[in-house]
Amino acid sequence: MKITKIETIISNEFTEVCWIRIHCDDGRIGLGETWYLPKTVSSVIHELFAPQIIGLEPINKDDIWNRLFRLMGVFTYSGAELRALSAIDIALWDALGGFWDVLGGIWAPKSNHVEPKLSQEATKNQGCFLNDV
Repeated sequence: MKITKIETIISNEFTEVCWIRIHCDDGRIGLGETWYLPKTVSSVIHELFAPQIIGLEPINKDDIWNRLFRLMGVFTYSGAELRALSAIDIALWDALGGFWDVLGGIWAPKSNHVEPKLSQEATKNQGCFLNDV
């Protein structure tokens, strides 16, 4: 299982939230989120972090976290970079969540993936946009 695509979702209805979806080659999708300055966080994800993790295995989430944390250390240890890292970490846990029992390490047969529900107003072309990598 490898990461194939990362997308960010920003809505005019929830103006301070940025959702992130991490897609894997076996069809799994992990959902993460963060708050505050979503367009800035989205830029950090697509321009700085996505090129570093496309093709990696989400099961190695600790290695991914450390890699991105070291990369962002060049800038600061706070702000948009840390919020982007948090959203990626949540999405990685979610991608593994239905398949990996974090307490026992036992593979489970199915996922109960949950996606945010946006109103129809928020999903109109001008109200919601997706950024794919």
